[in-house]
Amino acid sequence: IGSNGYGRPLAYEKINWCSTEHNLDLFQSLILTARAFRDLGLDITCENLAWSIGKGIDQYLWDEGAGTFYQGWRFEKPDQGRALDCCSWGALYSLKQARLSKESNDNVSADFYLSRARRCLKYADDHFRTEWYYKTPDGREGRIRGYRPYDGKIEDIRYEQGPLAGKVIDWSSQNDVVWSEGTLGVAKAWEELARETGDMNAKKRMQ
Repeated sequence: IGSNGYGRPLAYEKINWCSTEHNLDLFQSLILTARAFRDLGLDITCENLAWSIGKGIDQYLWDEGAGTFYQGWRFEKPDQGRALDCCSWGALYSLKQARLSKESNDNVSADFYLSRARRCLKYADDHFRTEWYYKTPDGREGRIRGYRPYDGKIEDIRYEQGPLAGKVIDWSSQNDVVWSEGTLGVAKAWEELARETGDMNAKKRMQ
């Protein structure tokens, strides 16, 4: 029940799209709730829900060929749009799974998820990194390095104004844009990887 997009639903309607980003977020929230409210008896229920969601994420939303997560699942097939959050939050999800596996003394699974986290961050670097060259009104110039929100064409993200209004944006050609929220998400993923593994390259990258 809800809306098939971002607008207000007109009535009850079947939602035929699953968001990877939202499922990654929900997994983390459930694990956090289970740990924070263990004394209230919520841990078993929340952990069971988290494991169920994690199973779905791993089974349906991981793109093995690309080495990152799909944007979602639509019409019984993957939504292959490329969104930065699916790399950064996907890396954070994989790192959380690796940590939980270590707690259970399952080093094989821990290594498996650490590998996925690294692949997600590599995909982000290979496909989303960009630089914004700016000039202020008083003549100062500089550049900011970071990441753009999407790569390639996303069917439901179009120009809203100007001569290209209505046309799908090709994000691969949007090189002079840095998305601050998404860039901070990638930095957080590098920080968590550094904390989990002691990887010196990860420590440098988060800075």
